[in-house]
Amino acid sequence: MKKLLLPTLFALVLSGCGSSTSISMDVEFTTSGNDDRAELVLATKHIAERRLEQLGSELSDFDVTYGEDATAVIAISGSNPDAMEELLAQMTEPFAVEIRLMAEVHEEGDIAVEGLGSFRDIDIHKKDMKWVLSRAMEANPLNRGEIMIQFTEEGTEKMDALFSEHSGEDIGLFIRNQLAANFAINQDSFGGAITIPNVPSAELAQIFADDMNVGINMTFTQSQ
Repeated sequence: MKKLLLPTLFALVLSGCGSSTSISMDVEFTTSGNDDRAELVLATKHIAERRLEQLGSELSDFDVTYGEDATAVIAISGSNPDAMEELLAQMTEPFAVEIRLMAEVHEEGDIAVEGLGSFRDIDIHKKDMKWVLSRAMEANPLNRGEIMIQFTEEGTEKMDALFSEHSGEDIGLFIRNQLAANFAINQDSFGGAITIPNVPSAELAQIFADDMNVGINMTFTQSQ
């Protein structure tokens, strides 16, 4: 069984500017490639547009200035100050994503999911994840999408151990302590990535990948 939850990302700061609200945030990247950073900034813009639309506002300007040592400053202007204030409250929340293992007995610190059971922490978090890809599933008339989560070298070692020691058990992908997807370990070795198929659409899969990549590879703080 698969479940999908789209995360909300970033941290922003508000400052009044005429009829719109200006937003500025300092960014730190965990990726080293310029192409990756450009793709992440574009994903950030798409996320800002979607979130503002959901809040009854719209993005009026988006600007990025790259600094040294994998940093940047992103400035955004929006049309509705109240919506931007709400956006600030949502985006300053830290992005937390992890892989958890279903537990036979609930213990302190476990996350209980109604209808499934409890999941325990196994120390596989966002620092162990590297990139998320999305694509349309092949030969699928419903245009469903799929997501592939790639891991760092250390993360891959942890996933290898997890698969070899817990074959046949269930694991869950959690975002901010909410279950996004769960699946059974049906092989003895980790294949290098986790694939989540049958996302309702390829577009939704791309939205999920954007949110995950920004959350994994970028850190936002309020500009001073």
